[in-house]
Amino acid sequence: MRVSAVLWVSAVLLLSEVHSWGFQNGVFHNSIWLEQAAGVYHRESRKGRYQLTYKEAKAVCKFEGGALATYDQLEAARKIGFHVCSAGWFDKGRVGYPIVKPGTNCGFGKVGIVDYGYRINKSEKWDVYCYNPHSEYTVHACITNV
Repeated sequence: MRVSAVLWVSAVLLLSEVHSWGFQNGVFHNSIWLEQAAGVYHRESRKGRYQLTYKEAKAVCKFEGGALATYDQLEAARKIGFHVCSAGWFDKGRVGYPIVKPGTNCGFGKVGIVDYGYRINKSEKWDVYCYNPHSEYTVHACITNV
């Protein structure tokens, strides 16, 4: 019984994830949906963590019908519990991540948006934080280091 429940949940997650793949304007979008709060969500490439340039990150958000999250949107999501220990692009070429609970392994023991600032090299590779308050997708997996 337990094995069948695990297989069923895995199948649902896989089918939901496949739904987010697709071609648009000749580009195959295959990033992974990770977590969402207040319209803000974290995505990473199927190639793994930290594989998206700024241009690719913007394309991922646009494909989902959204845009890069602003600092204020990321902070609003953080205030209601959005905690992701993965740096990602957000608006205007900034990189950072939201921390709810301080920890030695994530966020340097601080709470808030860990902000790496505006990146000069837009070819650097990170994850991405998008914003779409009308997103039809649901959370596929939460990745937190709390």
